[in-house]
Amino acid sequence: MSDRSTFDYGEVRRLLLDAVAKRPPHGYELIRVVVERTDSGFRPRLGYVYPRLAKLADEGLITGTRMGCNVVHTITDRGREGITAHAATSRQVTAEARRMDLGDDGALLSSAQRATSKFVRNVPEEVAARAKPGDLSPVTVLRLEVELTQAHEAIARRLARPY
Repeated sequence: MSDRSTFDYGEVRRLLLDAVAKRPPHGYELIRVVVERTDSGFRPRLGYVYPRLAKLADEGLITGTRMGCNVVHTITDRGREGITAHAATSRQVTAEARRMDLGDDGALLSSAQRATSKFVRNVPEEVAARAKPGDLSPVTVLRLEVELTQAHEAIARRLARPY
């Protein structure tokens, strides 16, 4: 990994999911794995790791079993599918980047603008296609707003560090 002390939510999520897939760890072991794998001085605290583990469990990607005073985490079939899908996406992105003329900043900017336009166009279409009047609760709308804000922030962070 690159030398930096902050990570995108998705990067930490993938690190945790991958660590749980390799062997069922508890929270302190996961912190050690993240520190070893990032090689950047990033050392998450339990208050950082446990909410992310809870979210992974809520999404059905891992389960937690109490063993003594620790909770040991195990990956689910759905979690394994997520790792496989991420690996395939990473390979696709890498292959696409190799096909692009990396020396042509104009072509890269054009490609980024097309991807942004596609995102901006697809989100309202998805909402219109899937949500009918009465389907959306106030909580769902707030969650959508948070997720869209997080996506915007992740894009801004990615643009701030172009590697």
